[in-house]
Amino acid sequence: MARESEEQKGGLVGEIADNLGTLFRHLLPGALIIGFAAVTHPLWFAGLGLKPEWPHLAITGVIAVAVGNACYAVNRYGVYQVVDYFCWRAGSEGPAKRGKAVYLDDLTDYVQEALVAKDVPSRARQHVAFRASAVLLIYTMSELSLLAAFWREPTATISAYAPQFVIGSVLLGLIGVWQNVITRRIDAAALHRRSPRPSERDPLSEKGAGASA
Repeated sequence: MARESEEQKGGLVGEIADNLGTLFRHLLPGALIIGFAAVTHPLWFAGLGLKPEWPHLAITGVIAVAVGNACYAVNRYGVYQVVDYFCWRAGSEGPAKRGKAVYLDDLTDYVQEALVAKDVPSRARQHVAFRASAVLLIYTMSELSLLAAFWREPTATISAYAPQFVIGSVLLGLIGVWQNVITRRIDAAALHRRSPRPSERDPLSEKGAGASA
């Protein structure tokens, strides 16, 4: 009986972990945007007459999902892709610029390689997807912080904290870019099994390998 309970608990935890990426990608951004609108433009919500009742909550949830998906699409195929392009030009793996290749060609080959690979553990794919989703959520928080600093009603309670929101936006943007680069490297190592370049290898490990040979 206890064993069955542990298995059920483990299955529940696994199911939650499997859906965390989806939550980060599609629902949380929408919830953040609605919260941002309520704080920066309280008069909008005062005129709607929303109440903590199921019909209103359901409508708010649908709006949050729709807005979250739109925000995800803009950040994933806009901001994320721009950062990816500059990482590619800098030679960072995930993919890295090779010779005179064009970005679209390298990206296409890289994605195709990931899609057809069958020996990659599902746990590795899940980890990379979750990290990418977290990066997109950080970008969303950075953008909302910047908007809160300059686009708000005069009566909003956060009006006196514009400089703090700008600083927070910059810091979150830097964190997002940094984690974006890290996620690309992990993707290259875990999903594509890319080995470090000769200049990046540990000279001590190479020396030890040569001695053991």
